[in-house]
Amino acid sequence: MVYGSYATGYRAGGFNARGSNEPTVGPYDPEEVGSWEIGLRTQPTDRLQLNLTGFVAEYTDKQQFVVTDGTQCELAATQTCTFIRNAAETTNQGVEVEGVWMPTDRLTIRGTYGYLDAEFDSYDFDGTDISDRAQVIYAPENTFSLMADHTSSVLGGTLIVSGTFSYRSDVWGAAAYETYNYETGPVINIDSHDQLDLSATWLRDVAQGQLKLMVYGTDVLEGDGRVARAYDAGAFSWSELVPGRQIGVTVGYEF
Repeated sequence: MVYGSYATGYRAGGFNARGSNEPTVGPYDPEEVGSWEIGLRTQPTDRLQLNLTGFVAEYTDKQQFVVTDGTQCELAATQTCTFIRNAAETTNQGVEVEGVWMPTDRLTIRGTYGYLDAEFDSYDFDGTDISDRAQVIYAPENTFSLMADHTSSVLGGTLIVSGTFSYRSDVWGAAAYETYNYETGPVINIDSHDQLDLSATWLRDVAQGQLKLMVYGTDVLEGDGRVARAYDAGAFSWSELVPGRQIGVTVGYEF
């Protein structure tokens, strides 16, 4: 099957919950998007599916957090003001590839790859276009995943063993890009990350319900934590950490 589509949508306007006084509260207007998509859906055999998608999404009146010095919201110059403004236009375009293969009735293998090119077309900061240096945040250029599930009968129940390896290229965190210095930092570019998740789930029907036992490990190749989000507001900066390897056991009874 070959298809093409065009869709429009919006994110409603509103008020800034982080506003500290009347000028920073808002309101701000809706953000709108127009999206083109073409795709190919195939099933070469009963056990194989291959899908290809290309897309272009154009955002207008994009809602952006804009951080300024305090003079723009009736505070001291050494303080900061946080606004939400319809300040930007962006174009997101890319391709996605998906595949599902079932070599046996018990084994399923899935793979995905995505390429994304996300850029600001314009970014108005108090009359100055900063689209040449602003970055679209948390938009990885490349993503990849490979997943496998195997189902078997064990001890009178069903055992499902799963594994997922995923990759995400580096991404930009948030910053006050009108003043951000790429040479001196702070560092807000978050490194690429690959992750392996494993799990084994045993299910067995019992009287008036189902018993469930799961052993799992997330990010098993990474012993330390990592930075997941980063932000530079000019006057201050911070990073949000997430844990690395976690191993656990879950026991449940559904009835």
